[in-house]
This record gives sequence, structure tokens and C-alpha cells, in this order.
Amino acid sequence: MDISKEYILMSSKAIEIQKEHKPETGDFQANRVSFKVTVYSGKYGFNKKKVWLPRQDQLQEILFSQKTIKACFYRDIHGLSKDFYLFAFQHPEFKSFEQLWLAFVMSEKYNKIFEGKDWIIK
Repeated sequence: MDISKEYILMSSKAIEIQKEHKPETGDFQANRVSFKVTVYSGKYGFNKKKVWLPRQDQLQEILFSQKTIKACFYRDIHGLSKDFYLFAFQHPEFKSFEQLWLAFVMSEKYNKIFEGKDWIIK
């Protein structure tokens, strides 16, 4: 799991994904100031001062709805589709699969790219 400052920044700026997220026990969250990462236990409310750090599987769920996940398994998940591989080769700046998947989701679903400090429309 990527807990780097870069991924925390990318995740915090992905407003669309942050708004849609419904906190679940086991979610990774990071303090926006200190960058300290904790795991959400569900015991206390999801702290608004913290940002959700989506895991790869959660990012894949955002892109592939639960209804289509079985239909897409071999074509899009098992084979990871040509689009994902092409995207990965075009973006060597991402240092982890979480960063790459987040960028892929933002590109495919929201037509945005990460420009160092923020997501902008392509």
C-alpha cells in the first residue's frame, strides 16, 4: 500500500473520488498536514481532517461497477485491458500501482490528469 506524500496529495486532490467514498473499517486514511497514516476502525467517525487513501482493489471497483465486474473479469481485470497497459507505459512518473490506478481511474472516469499538484481536465 502506497503511503507516500505523493499518493496522499494525489488522493486528497481527487475530490470526485473523495466525495463518493463511504468509509469502511480497514480503509487507509492520512492526516493532510502530518501525513501520518492510520487505518479506519469504524469506532469513531471518519475524520474530516484526513484523506482516504484508496487501495488498488477499491480503485478497480470504482472503474468497474459491481454489476459488470464478472462480465469484465477476463477482458478487463484478468487481462487488465490494453488501455491500462498503454496508460502505464505512457506514465512512468507514477511510482506505485496505487498512483497508477488512481491516475487511470481519474483519466477514464473523470477525464482528468495529474499535473504535479492537482487534477486538471485533459
